[in-house]
Amino acid sequence: MNCDFLEITSCAPCPKTARPCRNALGFLERLSYPLGQAGRITGTLPDIDGQVTFADCPACKPCTLHWRAEAGVLELRRADHMLLRGRMAMQGAA
Repeated sequence: MNCDFLEITSCAPCPKTARPCRNALGFLERLSYPLGQAGRITGTLPDIDGQVTFADCPACKPCTLHWRAEAGVLELRRADHMLLRGRMAMQGAA
């Protein structure tokens, strides 16, 4: 496996600001890198979850988002509201 990428498949506005969440997008992109590294080492993308808190959120301080990576799909939620979903893929060996 030599290349991985993240494709954003769903982007919903924050329920507090009615705009896309830049913090969530940046976190999802940053999270895809270590997941891709783990995938290159093990040959499969890991299934994990957690939460991240942003102190600089313009809508509510602090803002806690829950994230999940399962079967190559990354999701970020604020409570029951889906903010972002992306698919991570690994391409074949060089």
